[in-house]
Amino acid sequence: MAVMKLTFFGTGSSTPTPHKPLRSYASFGIETGDAFLLFDIGPGTVAKMVQHRIDVIKKPTHLFISHYHLDHCLDYVTLTKARALAKKLNGIETALHVFGPEGLHEFSNDLFGHVKKWDYMANELKAFDILKLKETMNGLVTETNSWKVTCTPITHYNGVCYRLDINGTSIVYSGDMGYDEAIATLGKDADIAILECSYPSKEENKGLHLCPEEIGKLAKKGRFKYVILTHLYPACEGREEEMVKKIKDIAHCEVTVAYDFFEISV
Repeated sequence: MAVMKLTFFGTGSSTPTPHKPLRSYASFGIETGDAFLLFDIGPGTVAKMVQHRIDVIKKPTHLFISHYHLDHCLDYVTLTKARALAKKLNGIETALHVFGPEGLHEFSNDLFGHVKKWDYMANELKAFDILKLKETMNGLVTETNSWKVTCTPITHYNGVCYRLDINGTSIVYSGDMGYDEAIATLGKDADIAILECSYPSKEENKGLHLCPEEIGKLAKKGRFKYVILTHLYPACEGREEEMVKKIKDIAHCEVTVAYDFFEISV
């Protein structure tokens, strides 16, 4: 089985926590062979990838957006300009395959064609020549001979959650979500579940996100083997052990709290 590296570029929310460990806007990537799959692309993702010595003109090859809140997609603009400018100045053309829920075409057109100060992106840089867009809400998203991505709608602003099956390993990613057992169905028996955990307790949760008690229930129902917590709000700071214990007590699975630049090999 080929070794894959999973890197978390952002593990916080719209309100980052600047203390150690740092947690900021959502994004993680998986590199395997010639493919680099990026899930969400919050502010600062491109700079963090460059800091990791990743050539952002070539990687990611595929971008999967869970929903269109800024902390999950703002660097879509940054990455697209980098690719479009590389083509214009240096003749380097690398397609960016972008997948997202309903509204992806409208969102892209608004950004690159209808924001007056940015319309040069479409007119001069021909950004749409390098963008390969596909809207997806349910079922198969895309696949190759070695990996497949599927999705299902989730309870959070018309978003989706994703499942990646790759080299015999299954990974499910929540994006942002309230309690919704659809992810347990999509991610059944997943080896790794990357789940948002915005608040440390049910009493503090605002309803549009997940807390440890709810994650425990979903992990148990989906039979997730290993849960990685991400998208933590500042309220979680210093309470990580308490959160992990709550989930383990319910689901009896391995649990890790991620932080920016956290990496694992699978």
